[in-house]
This record gives sequence, C-alpha cells and structure tokens, in this order.
Amino acid sequence: MIDKRINGDINETLVYDGVSLDDINYKSVKFLVYDKDSSVNHFLGEYRFKLSTIQSDQYQIYSVYLQNKTDCENDEDINERGKILISLMYSNETSNFHVKIKRACYLLPIDTDRKSNPYCQLCLFSFDHVSNKLNFKTDIKNQTLNPQFNQEFIYKNIQLKKLIKKTLQITVYDKDFGKKDNFIGN
Repeated sequence: MIDKRINGDINETLVYDGVSLDDINYKSVKFLVYDKDSSVNHFLGEYRFKLSTIQSDQYQIYSVYLQNKTDCENDEDINERGKILISLMYSNETSNFHVKIKRACYLLPIDTDRKSNPYCQLCLFSFDHVSNKLNFKTDIKNQTLNPQFNQEFIYKNIQLKKLIKKTLQITVYDKDFGKKDNFIGN
C-alpha cells in the first residue's frame, strides 16, 4: 500500500507455490490496482499477465499500461473456471421459458487425472421467495472439460412480468461418485 502518492513505488515480491507446467502454459495472473480511501476502494485499472511469457530463472522488469476491467471476452483469454453456451427463449403463446444448455468449454479440471465429470444445475428463483426454486439438471458427461449437453429445459406457465423478477442461476458441478460433488462455477 502506498500512502498519498500518485506515482508510488511498490517494492514487493509475491511467491506462488505449486504452479504447474499446465498453469504456466494456460493461465494468467491478474493485477488489480485500487485507490484506498477511508471508506471505499476505487478501481483504477487492471493488467492480465500471461504466465507463458515469463522466462524461467530470470528476473524481468515489465512496464505495462493498466486497462479497464475485463470479463474474459475472447477465447485467447480463458476464464479460469470455463465458459458455457446457452440459449434462452420466452414464448408469449404458451407462457413457457425455454433454457437450452448447449455446451461448455475450458472447464476447470477438478479430478487428479485433469478431467471432470461435469453437469449443470439450473435454478430459477426470486429473492423475495428464496424457497420458491425450480430446478433442473443436465446429464453427466464423463471425463471431459468440453462437454456437449444439448439439453433443453422448460419452465412452464410463468407470466413474463413474473419472469423478469426472477434470477436464473446455472451452476456447473463435477460429479464425484461416492463423494460430494465439486463446484466448478456458476
């Protein structure tokens, strides 16, 4: 932390233990810079640094420009937990809300063999009635980080004015047979 300076020097060393060769090839470190006030932190910018650009056993100095917040928008910048492709449709004629889980890619490997047995759980709920959840699950896709689901789920007889007050949460889990399923992301 730098106190009351615009161009302060930060001279800190951060050590990350347990970084694998796969991590170096595919992951990035994201640096976020904030202005700390007494009551709130203000975001100033961020920089995503690909680990694959680091040369081993050498200290290197980088001068980089901070960027606006990113949300891993392109395939080169792989989100650490993966991506999911869905399609949504509301039918005025039937008052049904259609959710299709098409596929996922770049999922976080959970098991020791660097694979997962992913499935998705869908919950449609409103915050004022948390107990009023409607749930569906996709089939489990074994030993893959890029599952093809192609499954459609229909929430029936929901008026549009009620639907827009609800939240659709899609959570991806790794099915562990005989143990509790592992959270991958949502």
